[in-house]
Amino acid sequence: GLPEDHFQLVPIRLPSLLAGFASIILIWRILHWFGYRCAALFAAFFLAVHPTAIDFHVQARGYSLSMLFELIAIASIYLALRTLKWRY
Repeated sequence: GLPEDHFQLVPIRLPSLLAGFASIILIWRILHWFGYRCAALFAAFFLAVHPTAIDFHVQARGYSLSMLFELIAIASIYLALRTLKWRY
């Protein structure tokens, strides 16, 4: 078997990577809802190729998850105010 101090990096870093992918999609969606279609494409592209964002998305830290939860909060507030339903 593997030594006791050996661990797999993929399962540790996968949640952060998936949160990074979800953040790219969500920032595009939020700006699209606001009516900024060109800015939505630019922001999604910029988040996808920016070296610091890529570094955050592959680290096993909470940066990507924090970004994702902030975008989820913004989307929830926007939907709640737009529909006047607080279920979001």
